[in-house]
Formats: sequence, C-alpha cells, structure tokens
Amino acid sequence: MLAREQSETGRRREQSELSRQKLLDAAAVVFARQGFHKASLKAIGEEAGISRGSIVWHFGTKDDLLQAVVERTYLSWAAEVERREAGQRGGRQAIVEAIEAHRRFIEECPADNRLYYTLIAEISANSELAEKVRKMHADLYRKLRGYIRQGQNEGDISTALDSGVGARLVLSTLGGIGHLVILVPETDVGPVYRELLRSMESNLAV
Repeated sequence: MLAREQSETGRRREQSELSRQKLLDAAAVVFARQGFHKASLKAIGEEAGISRGSIVWHFGTKDDLLQAVVERTYLSWAAEVERREAGQRGGRQAIVEAIEAHRRFIEECPADNRLYYTLIAEISANSELAEKVRKMHADLYRKLRGYIRQGQNEGDISTALDSGVGARLVLSTLGGIGHLVILVPETDVGPVYRELLRSMESNLAV
C-alpha cells in the first residue's frame, strides 16, 4: 500500500514538473511573439494546452512567470560553466569554457536569446525583476573576475591585465554577439567566437 502511494506521489510530482516546463516553454514563445505586456495568461495557457488556472497554481502572477522564464533562459550558458566546474580547471581554461558555453547557447538556443532581447526593455520597467537580472549579471562578473585572478595567481594569466576590466570585456563582447544575431540572423558566429578566443588568448598571455 505504501509503495503504491509513493509511486502515485512520484507520478504526480513528475506530471506537475512536466506541466511547469510546458508552461515555461509556452510563455517563452508568447512573450517573444507579443512582448510581456501584450501577452495574456489565456494565450500562454492555450499555447501550452494547459488551463490558465494551472499558471496561477505554478507561478502565481504573470510577473512571477516572466521571472521564471528569464531565470531559465538568461545566463543558462553560465550555469553550464558552473556545472562543469570550469573554475577548478585553471583561470584561463575557465574563461575559454565560458566563451564556448555561450557559443553553444547562441547556436543551439536562438529562441531563448531572441526572447531575452525582446524582453530586455520591458524587464527594466519591472524593478524587482530588473534587480534580479542585475544580480545575476553581477554574480557572473565576479566569477569571471575570479577566474582571471586565479589564473594570475597560478602564473597562467598576465598580471598586467586588470581582472575587473577583463571580466567586463568578456561579458560585453558576449552580450554584443547575442545582439548581433538578433540584428543579423544569418551571421555565422563560428568565426566570431574563434577570433574572440584568439584575442582573449593574446590578452591573457603571460
């Protein structure tokens, strides 16, 4: 009896998570197509094939749903770097891993990148979410700066490079590439990333 109850609880939990992911997928599509303010919970529910009430149950408000979508998409490439524990491989290798992870994100998840740039102006009008995005960005900056400092301490990265400036340079360049593929979708980003890596290797060299 207990085993059956545990099995049913597990199935319900799995179904709930599946519904949540469907709603996030649908919200990403509708937000990218209509923008945040024009998008409705009804449209998102219809896109997901799930009732609007389920959105409220899973996320609460449309603002909360937007926050969940942004957290899932924005900086997902950075989360990949963290999962790979790139920082344990040495400072220079960590920077290379971060750039490579961003390239995979741009090439494999173009819809998520497009969604972010569609929402960026509207995010700034949502003070709570804007603050969260700023914090996520600041956390990534600190990680990149830490990777550079680690490499400098290990003699792998030139001490002539200001670690803060280097971290800002990496972030601003990657952000520029993300914007580029929105403005010019046919851009072949492979050579752009290769040149970025070559340039960074030159800047980081002892």
